[in-house]
Amino acid sequence: MFSLRQCLHAILFASVPLFAPGTAGAATPVELKTEKIVLDNGLTVIVHEDHKAPVVAVSVWYHIGSADEPAGKTGFAHLFEHLMFSGSENHKGTYFEPFEKAGATGLNGTTWFDRTNYYETVPTTAVDMALWMESDRMGHLLGAIGQKELDTQRGVVQNEKRQHENQPYGRVDQNVLANIFPANHPYHHDTIGSMQDLNGASLDDVKGWFKANYGSANVTIVLAGDITPAILGGLLAESSKSPDYLNFDIGNDAFGGSFTSRINMNLREDKHWAYGASSFAQDALGQRAFMFYAPVQTDKTAESVTELRKEARAVVGDKPLTAAEIAKVKENNIRSLPGSFETGQEVMAAIDGIVKYGRPDDSVQTLKSRVEAITPATAQSALAKVVKPESITWVVVGDRRKVEQPVRALTIGEVTLLDADGHPIGGGKKK
Repeated sequence: MFSLRQCLHAILFASVPLFAPGTAGAATPVELKTEKIVLDNGLTVIVHEDHKAPVVAVSVWYHIGSADEPAGKTGFAHLFEHLMFSGSENHKGTYFEPFEKAGATGLNGTTWFDRTNYYETVPTTAVDMALWMESDRMGHLLGAIGQKELDTQRGVVQNEKRQHENQPYGRVDQNVLANIFPANHPYHHDTIGSMQDLNGASLDDVKGWFKANYGSANVTIVLAGDITPAILGGLLAESSKSPDYLNFDIGNDAFGGSFTSRINMNLREDKHWAYGASSFAQDALGQRAFMFYAPVQTDKTAESVTELRKEARAVVGDKPLTAAEIAKVKENNIRSLPGSFETGQEVMAAIDGIVKYGRPDDSVQTLKSRVEAITPATAQSALAKVVKPESITWVVVGDRRKVEQPVRALTIGEVTLLDADGHPIGGGKKK
C-alpha cells in the first residue's frame, strides 16, 4: 500500500450527491410535507403523512457519532450501537423478536462520523410497539447491560472489523482518512475504531457514553408513512451543510459522480483499464474526504494515476465543464426526483438529511427549481473549490512487486510504504 503525498494533506472541498442520475425529460415537482413537534423533554419528532400503504418507517437519530469519541476510545459509538440491540430493562432478550413477530422490515442501525441511527418499517398497527421499544431502550438500557453483553457485542464488532479488513481494499478507507486528516482531527479514524481501544472498553466506559449522549434532547425521531401527528399524542471537503452543496453535486456528477462522467468514460469505456471509476465525498457535518476511486488492472496502475491527474487538471484548467454536460446531469437529476421518495425509508432518509444538516423544511419541494437554477458557471466554480490537482494524496493498493516501481517513476511526490494497518514500514518513505 502506498501513500503518495504532494503536500502534507490534501485540502479538498466537496459535497455529497443526494440523487442518482435518471432519464432526461421534465418531471413533476416533488412534495414532501412534514410536521415538526418538540416535546417538553427536548425530543424532536418529525412526521410525514403518506397513507398509500399501511406501514410506517421509523427512524431514531442520536446526534452522536465517532467524531465525538475522545482519544483512546475509538469505536465506542459503533460498539454502543450494537449494545442497543441487547434488550432493555423492561424487554429482556433480543431487540428484534417483537418486530419480527409484527412483520417489520428493514430493521437495523448504523453509525457514522456525526450520528448514530436506528430504523425499522412496521405495520401501522405496530407503531405503538415500535415507539415503546425505542423509548424503553432510550430510558431504561443500563440495567440490561452487564459484562456478558459488553463482551458479546465487543466480539461481534471485532469480527465485523476483521471481516471488512480481510476483504480486498478493506483497509483503504481507514488509511485514506489517516493520511488526509491530521491526528487530532475527529475524522482521522474510521467509525469502527481500533482493536486496542475496543479491547480497552470497560462497562463503566460504555455506561458513561450512554449517560452523556443518549438523552432525549439529543434525539430526533422521524415517522414517515401511514400516520398522523395526532397519533403521537404528545482531499477535505466542506460540510454537507454547505449552501453550495447542490452546485457541487451537479459538477461532480459530470466529473466523476455518474456512469457517463469524465473519469468513468476515460478509464472504463475508453481505456478498458477499470470496471468503474468514480469520485465522491463522504457524508459529514465537518470537513469531509473527497475521493477518486478506481479498481484498475495491476499493469495499468501508474497509467491510471496519470489519467486521473490529467482529468483533474483539465476540469479546473483548459477543459472546464461544458453546458452540454451540465444540462445532461441536471435533466437526469430532475427526472430521478419522483422515484427517490417512493418508500417510507426513502422519505425518512430525506427528512433525516434535512434535520442533520439544518436545511429548510421545504428543501425537497424546492429541489427541482434549485437544480434548474444551476448554471455551468456555478457548477464549475463549486468543483474548482474542490479539485486541487497538485494537493492530492494518492493511496495505491496492490501487488508491491508489480506496481511500486512504475508508481515511483511518476515522480509526483513523496512515497510512503504502509502495512495493512496503515503503519509506515521500514525504508518506506522515499522520494
